[in-house]
Amino acid sequence: MKALNTGTSSCLSDLVHDGVLGRNSLLRLALLLASVGIGMCCAKSASAQDSIARCVSIKNEVARLNCYDAAASSFADVDREGRPVEIPTKPTVADGTGKWNYQSSSDPLTDEAVFTAYVTSDYPSAGRDPILFVRCKSNSIDAYIAWNEYLSDNTTVTVRFGDDEPETSNWASAVDETATFVPGGRLQAFLTRMMTVDKLTARIQPYREGPVTAVFDLTGMKTVFDPYRDLCRLENS
Repeated sequence: MKALNTGTSSCLSDLVHDGVLGRNSLLRLALLLASVGIGMCCAKSASAQDSIARCVSIKNEVARLNCYDAAASSFADVDREGRPVEIPTKPTVADGTGKWNYQSSSDPLTDEAVFTAYVTSDYPSAGRDPILFVRCKSNSIDAYIAWNEYLSDNTTVTVRFGDDEPETSNWASAVDETATFVPGGRLQAFLTRMMTVDKLTARIQPYREGPVTAVFDLTGMKTVFDPYRDLCRLENS
């Protein structure tokens, strides 16, 4: 593995000092940057730099690591000289995928298929745009919103599918209380319903803050998820 250059090390140190990265996130990010041979502070690829910067801003640990995984997938190959070659995260044959970022991979320990997709809110939220994640494995499926705000014990989320009437329900909370998970009993129906509309609006009340609203552009979701319908156990829409 290539060592991180001085600029990269300095940049990572600043992030840790400022409290942006924890130890686990720092390790994941360091391995990502080392493996692709770039420094985040002086990345040659603007798209990679933007992707990593977006990941750094995510507070929730699980969501942040999933974001790093998706960013790493754009550097999945090297040339004959061993230099990283950027390849598209999205398959070149898949048009009409909207604003979704996604990747398919396999668990290195079990070889089971893993599919991760996420879309960032279009609605401005003081620089901390919520992100909607969907992660499918053979034995588990998760759909959650990383709000990037401290929620305390409030997990009441109001959602609106397209132009339908708003619905309010209690979701499950992440350990660090900055993200909420769609309840497992409604997960498949929730995802399938998302595929029938072009946007999902969600709102929550963070701790001692005003309501946060997220508007996710779901355009292209069917194109993105159709190849993984069985893995995600989606109902026919």
